[in-house]
Amino acid sequence: MGKIKKIKINSVEQLAHVLKIGVKDLVKISKIAGRNYKPFDIKKHGSGKWRHIDSPSKELKNIQKKINQKILRDVMIQLPSNIIGGIKGKSTIDNAKKHINQQMMLTIDIRDCFPKTKHQEIYKIWKHFFRFDENSSRILTQLTTLEKHLPQGAPTSLALSNLALLPLFEEINRYMNKHRLNFTMFVDDITISGEKKSVLKAISPLIKNIQKFGYAVRSRKICKMPASCPQITTGIQTNKKISVNKYFINEIRKQIIFFARKEKDCSSFNEIMGRVGYVKNISPQKGEKLLEFVNMLLPIDSDFETNYSKNDQTKKCDGKNCRALKN
Repeated sequence: MGKIKKIKINSVEQLAHVLKIGVKDLVKISKIAGRNYKPFDIKKHGSGKWRHIDSPSKELKNIQKKINQKILRDVMIQLPSNIIGGIKGKSTIDNAKKHINQQMMLTIDIRDCFPKTKHQEIYKIWKHFFRFDENSSRILTQLTTLEKHLPQGAPTSLALSNLALLPLFEEINRYMNKHRLNFTMFVDDITISGEKKSVLKAISPLIKNIQKFGYAVRSRKICKMPASCPQITTGIQTNKKISVNKYFINEIRKQIIFFARKEKDCSSFNEIMGRVGYVKNISPQKGEKLLEFVNMLLPIDSDFETNYSKNDQTKKCDGKNCRALKN
């Protein structure tokens, strides 16, 4: 990986100028940043999985967005091409394209990636990776961590996760290049593909590297997919070309039918159209068929809710009984 160009910040005053916020206000919000979150757990309609969200206040979120835009974004686009998630202009489609028509695919996810990424690692990113001064690094760490770890839901977390995992990525990448395997990271989702024997042989070194850097994996989430079965990464099938799995299509069709029946607990119209658009990007023919199904069953001029589905379950989370961590 070549040398990454980064912004230079040598003082809190310079940091405040970059973020377009007064020095006093910046210091003040950094000291109480941990109190500016409303954590909750959410289970999306049709899913059995709870997801934890650390939702920052509007004021803190705006500052985090500025940190993303002014400091992190330019660095993200300089990362290796096989780091996909959390980078503007890249999507799950880009991730899937690197694994088309392979003998074997393996997917594995890093367990509790954000909670396991501690504030010391984030401080090191600001202090040693960016080479910011000590006070600015401390303030930025306070603004981008919660309860000594990376929060799930802050605008800065995806980019900081990429940087925290960069040493792990480089270690894995060296192994995969040596053994001529395809390798991508989509935040905490790792995909490798290639010749069957080489992929299977890579599992043990891959897990050891993840553990070496203080992370863990769930054995039940290690998925081996030979070419004889659907090979799916980040929700996209890659056997001969990128396509959408039939189960995903069927789920969207069910959403459309529920909405057509005007059930109060169905997903929003905008959510449905977003998913249809997603399918169309991957498989235009399947997307057009879904769109025809929408036009046939749903009124075109309806003004539907744009927020969470009314059937999404949300529960307050105090950190002690987090439903998401029990999945």
